[in-house]
Formats: sequence, structure tokens, C-alpha cells
Amino acid sequence: MLTLLALLAVAQPETTSTAETSPVAETVAESGARPVRASLRLWGDATAEADFDGDNGSVQSSRAGADFEVGIPIGERSQLAIAAGTTGLFFDFGGDEGFGAGDPWDTVLEHTLGVGFSTRANEKWSYGGRAFVRSSGERGADFSDTMMFGVGGGFEYTFSEKFSAGPGFLVMSQLEDDVLVLPLVTFSWKISERWSAGTRVGTGSGLGAGGGVQYQATDSLAVFGGVGYQSHRFRLDEDGATPDGVGEVTGVPVTLGFTWTASPQVSLSARGGWMFAQEYTLDDEDGDELREIDADSAPFLGATLHFSF
Repeated sequence: MLTLLALLAVAQPETTSTAETSPVAETVAESGARPVRASLRLWGDATAEADFDGDNGSVQSSRAGADFEVGIPIGERSQLAIAAGTTGLFFDFGGDEGFGAGDPWDTVLEHTLGVGFSTRANEKWSYGGRAFVRSSGERGADFSDTMMFGVGGGFEYTFSEKFSAGPGFLVMSQLEDDVLVLPLVTFSWKISERWSAGTRVGTGSGLGAGGGVQYQATDSLAVFGGVGYQSHRFRLDEDGATPDGVGEVTGVPVTLGFTWTASPQVSLSARGGWMFAQEYTLDDEDGDELREIDADSAPFLGATLHFSF
């Protein structure tokens, strides 16, 4: 359902978005024999070393993940989605003193399992929602202390064959922090035969949101660009420098990239850009802030290999 099923999708590592066909729209369009569908994404990205502001230290980070989703048609207008994903976040801190000298954390593992439902009430209105559970913690963290839970949903109104939009929401627990309640407004706009625009929200790898445009250069090649926001919050090693503490990393990626569709079953995306407004936060086990520091903007590169079945 527009970005609604993407809202809690486990398969959304790219928080800067390009316009895509609504899953609910696809569900309705396939009103004939509708097979069960599955997708697998293998993805990764790396952000170059960045210096901390006002601190003799630096950080370099990278991510890699795998996400799997199955869409099961229900009747002529509805679909059940089951998704699972895993992500590794890798940090390399540097510096003789300050934030980076103590290696506040190392490798972080995130695992997410979600289930969703979407349906189209009529030719104009559709709705859907998802629930998910997620573990996010540094290696060595107590698994039971890494758990977070969330639900989300919303509506979409189809104004025309080219434009749809609607409100949504996300409610998500956070490690040693208040419950996140996030209102959303999403849209999908086919500007012309080749140009489109849209929004995306994802919780598969951290929490992210963004908007972007896409140009369909040929039948097999699309070029996209956008801006987004991403956040990872995770439990720290129970035997680490800050036992059972909480780390958080946020940033604003500005992205350009392309997607090459080799066949209906296989596509490859490559992207690059600049990560702005990087912020690193270290809290103790009760969620009280110990240190917050900004990092300079830095370039990043990434790629996604997508299989459809």
C-alpha cells in the first residue's frame, strides 16, 4: 500500500526513496490468478571516515544486510505479507582521546520479523498495516534487552491513475526512551511516462524516511535521487565500556543512483551520495545521556541485489 507496506518493511535499506508502484495497487491489478510472490534483497553500503566536531577522533561505518519477504494473496483485493531481515553494522572509531578513543561500540546486529495486511476497499480507497518485532544490539548484549516492538498503518486515496496519497502512523518502542509516535503523510506520483516521485518509510534496518524522484531512462535502466533520514538505536555489550548502555547513530543521506533490471526476476541498484548531519549518542543503561557528538559529513557508496520469485 503505497509506502504503507514499505512503512514496516524489513527490506528497505535505502532510506532515500524513489517512486515505486504501490503494493496494494499491484494487488488489485492482479485480479486474475494471483500467485504467491517472494523477494530477496542482498545489500550493503559504506560511509567514509569522518572527523568528530571539536574532538580528536573519527569514525568510519558500513552496513550489510539480507531481507526476505513473501506476499500471499487473499481473495481478489487483499494481501498478507511476512518479512524477515538481518543487518550488520560495523564501526571503526579512531583517535588518541575523546569519544573515539574508547571504542564506545563495535559490531551491531539487527534482526527484524514483521507481518502485514493490505486491502483495497474500492477503486479509490485502500488501507493496511503491519506489526513487527526487532532485536538491535552490539555483539555481547543481552538478547532480552535488545527487543523493540512496533505497529503502523494508514490509508491511501487514489486521486487519479497517476497520483495517490494518504495519512499513516508508526508507533514503536525504543530502548530506554519514550515510545515513538510518528504521524506520516505519504504519496506516489507518476509525473510523466518516464518521471515519477514518491516517499518511503522503513524500519527494517534502523528507522528511516525519505523522498525522491526517479527517471526511467530505458525499459531496463532507471536513475533516481533523493534525500532521507536514518537512525539506529541499539543495546551495548553487557561487558563493554558502557555495560548495557545504549548507542544511537543518526544521519541525513542525499543519494544519487541507478537500477538496472536484468530480467523480471533480477535487478541491481548502485548508489552514492553524501551523509550529512551525522550524530553519535552514548547513553547509560537507564537511558541517561553520557555523551553526544556530531561528525563531519562524508561520502558513501552502496549497492542492492534484488531477486523476485
